[in-house]
Amino acid sequence: MKIGYSWLQDLVAFEWTPSELAERLTAIGTAVDNIQPVFTRFTHVYAGRIENCARHPKRPDLSVLTIDMKSRKFTMVSGAPNCRTGQLVAAALPGAILPGLGEVPLAQRDVDGVASEGMCCSERELGLTDEGSVLMELDPEEFKIGDDLWHALELDEVSLSFELTPNRSDCLSAIGIAREIAALVGGRVRRPEIRLTESNEPASALLQVIIEDPDGCPRYAGRLIRNGLVRPSPIWLKRRLISSGMRPINNAVDITNFVMLETGQPLHAFDWSHFPGGRVVVRPAAAGEKFVTLDSVERTLPTGAVMITNGERPVAIGGVMGGADSEVTIGTTDFLIESAHFTPSLIRRTRTRLGMATESALRFEKGVDPNGVINAVDRAAQLFAELTGGEILSGVVDNYPAPIEPLKLELEPERANRVLGTSLASPTMIDILANLEFGVVTGKPPAITVPTFRPDVTREIDLVEEIARVYGLERIPVDRRSAGTLPTSRDRKSAIAAKARDLLEGFGFCEIISNSLTDPASTHVDPKRHVALRNPLSADLSIMRPDLIGGLLTAVAHNRNRQVESVPLYEIGRIFHLEDREPQFAEQTELVIGLCGQAPSAGWGAPVREYDFFDLKGAVNAFLSHWLTEYSFVPADYAPFKPGECFAVAASEKPIGILGRIDSAHASRFGFKDPVWASVIDFAVLTESSQSVKKYQSLPRFPAAYRDLAVVIDPGVLAGELEATIRAAGGDLVHSVTLFDRYSGPSIPQGMISMAFSISYRLSDRTLTDDEVDAAHRAIVGALAERHGAKLRE
Repeated sequence: MKIGYSWLQDLVAFEWTPSELAERLTAIGTAVDNIQPVFTRFTHVYAGRIENCARHPKRPDLSVLTIDMKSRKFTMVSGAPNCRTGQLVAAALPGAILPGLGEVPLAQRDVDGVASEGMCCSERELGLTDEGSVLMELDPEEFKIGDDLWHALELDEVSLSFELTPNRSDCLSAIGIAREIAALVGGRVRRPEIRLTESNEPASALLQVIIEDPDGCPRYAGRLIRNGLVRPSPIWLKRRLISSGMRPINNAVDITNFVMLETGQPLHAFDWSHFPGGRVVVRPAAAGEKFVTLDSVERTLPTGAVMITNGERPVAIGGVMGGADSEVTIGTTDFLIESAHFTPSLIRRTRTRLGMATESALRFEKGVDPNGVINAVDRAAQLFAELTGGEILSGVVDNYPAPIEPLKLELEPERANRVLGTSLASPTMIDILANLEFGVVTGKPPAITVPTFRPDVTREIDLVEEIARVYGLERIPVDRRSAGTLPTSRDRKSAIAAKARDLLEGFGFCEIISNSLTDPASTHVDPKRHVALRNPLSADLSIMRPDLIGGLLTAVAHNRNRQVESVPLYEIGRIFHLEDREPQFAEQTELVIGLCGQAPSAGWGAPVREYDFFDLKGAVNAFLSHWLTEYSFVPADYAPFKPGECFAVAASEKPIGILGRIDSAHASRFGFKDPVWASVIDFAVLTESSQSVKKYQSLPRFPAAYRDLAVVIDPGVLAGELEATIRAAGGDLVHSVTLFDRYSGPSIPQGMISMAFSISYRLSDRTLTDDEVDAAHRAIVGALAERHGAKLRE
């Protein structure tokens, strides 16, 4: 939300600069996230009167104007259709810089034989609005000939953009922000005085309001204005709207927007001629009902949406948007001004299902003061009378079947001081609440009436929070008696996650945190298992992520496309999917590890190489060995891993994860072609299978004997299978087995490979003899030949 600085100055007295004001408001929770000028600076533009308006001698579509600028007269050529003698206009002289014309200074020019000494400007050329078809016309009662219009129009304005928390709907208005400022300075808001001159004819004689849906619309009020004229708004009104980020349209629409910005109460102006029966009927929408909104789009309404009708047909979606065939037009003379209260949850549901976002709906869904309805409609009626020249019919037609009463609370000052650690006097607390416009009846304890524009205040502790933030959180003393670390137990899963992060970062991996919302096209998981959002922000954020690989590949693509050579990444996060059994929605924690690009150099002069499968397996091995004593790698086939380069990890016969190369077709969806090696580990299984007690043993006292063994084998036999056979055949004598070579070439039979192992033999209680080592080694060779058809390499 945006509000002009000068508007706030009109509503409450304060002396802070915009930046000082922003700092103070942010400190009490009314956060200002930006301050910016509202208008682009223009120069050498003055109020001038058209003394003579004649047709151009060669161009009948142009007018030659004589402009009285007080000090002298200028000749200017204009193509605007609304030029006329006596008109007060915005005249730019040579050298002027106009926002609508860029940075080039205006120069005198020849227009088919007539010298034009400047130009008469439209609002678009001055950077005020988008209106560029007619000259900007100035009110002679407000401006004098020769006025410098930058200053006369008071355009040296800045606006403050607020980032409000959802519970502070009371601050979605100029008066709401002014109330916050008033509490800071110890003053009160200077609300505009409302004085109405009404006709003798009562509005109730012509208008009847019927609420058939009190749950959706607890209150509906209307006023009638007759014989008004729709025309452009005065510059002060346009300036207020523009400073709040809204586009001026015409006086009728601008008034309703202005009052909404001023009071926080959304309004709507209808063309009264579309209510031939004189009735407003508020009802719920029927199933499948259709309606054409102001933007000329036909929409299918959600069942139960609040509909404003004329008794025969709908004219608006209550709280969201009006209809295309009941809007105010240039020919409208009689107006119905709507001011209502709608149930916030229903407005949000309607808006989200229709995919619409309007300023009115934003306020209604957060909560609008139900008891501010009449003040807002009276303020609008006053402005309609002033700016359209219309006649206000007597009285408001107000249907409020179940009035919403303010909440009453008690405040215990002693308890508030104990909570805050302060020693504030009771009158200080009462003054703060009174300046925030809470009703206060002094006593022991004080009785506090919570205004209905503060639906977020429901308990005594909320009153204490109001006192604390206005008094100043920085002024509340720090009590160091309770300082220190509070020991808390950490559950097993959290402890493993913390240890996992330490390990992986020690291995050189960087943690990523990806969005838990993702694009259905970025995942390999069956769409039937996707957890789809009912109200997604966009199509590419429409499901809860069913895996972590999509986030990993997105991060890899981001880095590789920015010339990052080595990308080792990991993430610990939750994934979501649908299940056939109850509960329908399931989630689990996973770890994903990924490698892409160049592996770290082994040292100066070492060749550059790309990451490969063994880099990934080594990292997974090192990681799992901290919790598991036994686990195995088995060939597998899982999407989106490349067939033939994928392995499953199992611990105690339970699948714990997958590792391998991401299929290039899947990786290409993310905009890069480099190989990506990745592993996914189920954190729940890791937690369940991990060893909670570590076992230590003394270092060996006796030397080991080493033997190398190279065998020729079918390439389909896994190294892990050979290692298992070696350990089984060698028994207790085998201390370690290391694969150090895999070779195929001229000296190896075609279709076969050579694998070479280094085997260490050792006992813990004595030194082995050569005969014992040789016997074990022969047993291993025999077992390899018998079980795998392995032959010693010669």
